Amino acid sequence: MPAPISAPVPPGVIGHNRSLVTRNYAVLPPDGMFPSFVPWLHQASVFYQATPKMGAGFAQGRLEAAPGGGTTAPRMDGLEHFLYVLEGTLDVAADDASASLDAGGFAYVPAGASYSLRNPGAALAKAVWISRPYVPAAGIDAPLPRFGTREDTPVTRVDDSGRWRQYLLGNLDMAMDFEMNIMGFDRGTHFHCVETHVMEHGLLMLEGQGLQLLDRDWHELWTGDFAWMGPFVPQQFYCTGWGGAAYLLYKDVNREVTFDMQAPAPSTMMHLAGRSDRRGLAQLGIHLALLLGSGALVTWAEGIWLVPAVVLLGLVQAALFAPFHETMHQTAFANRRLNAVVGWLAGLPSLFNWHFYQQFHLAHHRHTQDPAKDPELLAAPIPQDFKGYLKRMLGVGYWASRARFMRDALRGISPPIPTSIRRRHRASCAPCGRSWR
Repeated sequence: MPAPISAPVPPGVIGHNRSLVTRNYAVLPPDGMFPSFVPWLHQASVFYQATPKMGAGFAQGRLEAAPGGGTTAPRMDGLEHFLYVLEGTLDVAADDASASLDAGGFAYVPAGASYSLRNPGAALAKAVWISRPYVPAAGIDAPLPRFGTREDTPVTRVDDSGRWRQYLLGNLDMAMDFEMNIMGFDRGTHFHCVETHVMEHGLLMLEGQGLQLLDRDWHELWTGDFAWMGPFVPQQFYCTGWGGAAYLLYKDVNREVTFDMQAPAPSTMMHLAGRSDRRGLAQLGIHLALLLGSGALVTWAEGIWLVPAVVLLGLVQAALFAPFHETMHQTAFANRRLNAVVGWLAGLPSLFNWHFYQQFHLAHHRHTQDPAKDPELLAAPIPQDFKGYLKRMLGVGYWASRARFMRDALRGISPPIPTSIRRRHRASCAPCGRSWR
């Protein structure tokens, strides 16, 4: 007689687990969670635990990447991201910064940065992945990419009660609109009060177990369990079991209450930020056809018709700044090398060098409208009267300024731009100078 097959659920019931989703909080153990597969991840998936669909103002999930798995190409989706490695190794790149993270390593990717993820190891990699729209603060620079480890993050003892914290992204940093903290409890300790506040939380148990008050009910949390807490949910934690406990905690901070303003849903942002080599090449083909057509009109035109033909050619050539700008943001094509080649070719007719402008323009995004740091304001101050504005609109002095810009760069003289991008400026001007000799 064959051995009986063990039941996947307790006998006498149809189904049983500890999951609970309410209007303002949720408890989600890993058992029974299903993965989501998306086109831009290869051999990887995300087990989403909180999204705007359930009422959360952020998205949180567990990324699982097989060896060699990760993003299919660098992405720029307009969101800020945080990753905390639970198991294995994950290579994370954000613009020009990168790090290889083992368990306990973390990365912050600012909004607007191009990022990529890859598992370089031989074992499955697991990581907490949080995404959300960034909320800027007036007069404060947006944060830059950050990398670190739990091991290197100082432990702060709250008091002598046995509670401690680790501020992975800092504390009271006004550039940040959320914090990621590890909250620790020695055996038998608890939070000093029942909290009620405007902040939203995503909680993942890293180790140990405890009892978590949510609204009016207590829930037991074990290692690997996730809890979402909406604003103003009464909450308190007691550490139970034979050892201590610690959980990773997301919370939105440092921003004012908003009213009618609502950021687009992450799914909308991701759709708008989608990239395609096929569509990019089709648009490039249309632009090249317009260049050839308007150039042919200039060749064939005679007499008074030469004026509108030249104006049309000038407009089409000026519009080359569009592919130049989009390739700099890596959004015209999915392929990074194709972005660089097309960007260089689009910039050459106007004496723009692509690699320098990439650094120049990203610095502009980080310091927009800051008169002391925005390189676009430093290199070309805003006109102060109608005459200056008219000259700017008509392009008076444009070619002379571009020639001076190139000449000074080739001589090692940098324009009034941040020191951090001067080296790129001088190096990338050389190819432009040679192509115009």
